[in-house]
Amino acid sequence: VNPTLNDLLGGIQTVTLSDEEARRRGTQKSVLERKSPPTFDVLVEIHDRDRLAIHQPLAEVVDAALRGTLKPPQMRIRGADGAIVARIAEAAPMRTAAVREPLEAPRSRSLHETVSVFPYGVSRNYLEQAINELKVPIRVQNHIEDADLIVTLKNYYRRKDSPLKEAEADGIPIQVLKSNTITQIKNALSRVYQLDTPDPTESALQETLEGISRAKATNSMVELSPQNAYVRRLQHQLVERHELTARSTGKEPNRRLRIYTTAD
Repeated sequence: VNPTLNDLLGGIQTVTLSDEEARRRGTQKSVLERKSPPTFDVLVEIHDRDRLAIHQPLAEVVDAALRGTLKPPQMRIRGADGAIVARIAEAAPMRTAAVREPLEAPRSRSLHETVSVFPYGVSRNYLEQAINELKVPIRVQNHIEDADLIVTLKNYYRRKDSPLKEAEADGIPIQVLKSNTITQIKNALSRVYQLDTPDPTESALQETLEGISRAKATNSMVELSPQNAYVRRLQHQLVERHELTARSTGKEPNRRLRIYTTAD
């Protein structure tokens, strides 16, 4: 549903039912429900200039649709003589998306298996570069509902944006990255395909070099992923060698470096 239509219908939210209520309804524990009353009581669907479908009361129609059934609309048909004929449309089976079993974590894949990935808040260019460097059979999707796996950043995941909540309710696994860097993305994809991952210190320093390049290219601050004190000291030294400035921010265990250009 597009955002404007979603609001007119009263909004849709994911609700977690109790075990007892889920058994009573015969549904999963996570279901979609209407947030508030629709803006209008009636929805008129124009099929063509002589044929209309009237959905009313709209609140009941929306609730039924969210439960997987379609309430037949009242049809208004204008005949060749100009007379209006009213009738109830036949109930049509509702197309529903296949229900995915909830997954606690992305299952490991073989290198012969293509995985569809949707980047939510993660750079698509970085994702594609990571895929090319790892040479893994991953297809980057444009729509979240087409994904086998979602990669996102920690701040987006903590916010629990609606698309992520709905994807999680559908059982689509989510990989949460500490920062939006190629190194972090490569590490996440390596876990999916059970590839050998680099030494954590080496990985952190590689991320630092990547951050230095981005800071110079964009002349803006770049934040790295959290590291321990020893690794941060190595990162500081690396940044200084490239004549940039680094400052630590945050509290342990989430203390991390921010790289600034000399102009900052």
